[in-house]
Amino acid sequence: MFRNTRAALVCLSAILVSGCTNVPGSVTRAYEAPLTFHNYQNPELELQAQARALQNMADDLVRRATLRGAATGAVLGCGAALVTASGLKTCATGALVAGGAGSVVGYHQGKKQVADTVSAQMQDLDQHLAGLHGQTGRIAGDLPAVLAAQDAELARLKSDARAGRIPQATVAARIDEIRKARADIALALDHATADIITARATMAETSSRQSVDLLDQITLTRQLETDLYKARSAISLI
Repeated sequence: MFRNTRAALVCLSAILVSGCTNVPGSVTRAYEAPLTFHNYQNPELELQAQARALQNMADDLVRRATLRGAATGAVLGCGAALVTASGLKTCATGALVAGGAGSVVGYHQGKKQVADTVSAQMQDLDQHLAGLHGQTGRIAGDLPAVLAAQDAELARLKSDARAGRIPQATVAARIDEIRKARADIALALDHATADIITARATMAETSSRQSVDLLDQITLTRQLETDLYKARSAISLI
């Protein structure tokens, strides 16, 4: 019985050495800048496309906020538990019981690789937040001009309709187009704001669970939420 147990521990030691030194690297992809839409001749269509791109980026932020590659880097011998400080400590304890110095070396190498993974994912998160900030700024900068152009166009159309130069149906059709365009932009901004709020809550949980400092990132999401709220508030659904 003792021999079998000792043999199992020796075997586990070998697994721990290889397992703790082969933590998967970063599984996130590098940040990709949002598409530009200079092929659009109509600023209204371009703004709609930019808003949808922002919505997609915000949705992706929710996934990135988990630092999932660091959280689930399963260290053999440590199970599939989250790779946290306590989890790594458990791995080290197992290494000591199983086989001594060789396993401890494996533990420290594994710990370094986990730290490298966290660092890479933090950089990825920062780049994505920077992209979101830039995209939000573009929309906030373009939105007033687009809204003003729509209002001016409607004023001209209504004037022409009153003068009998165009039918009232033409005005109604354009009002419907503008209403749908504004609703599309507003909905994208609303969804993006909701995703950013969700991402912030996820970051707070990730920070607490994995002992990772995400205060700067959380602060930036608050600024993004404020900027999006201001942009959304400027849109009146005629």
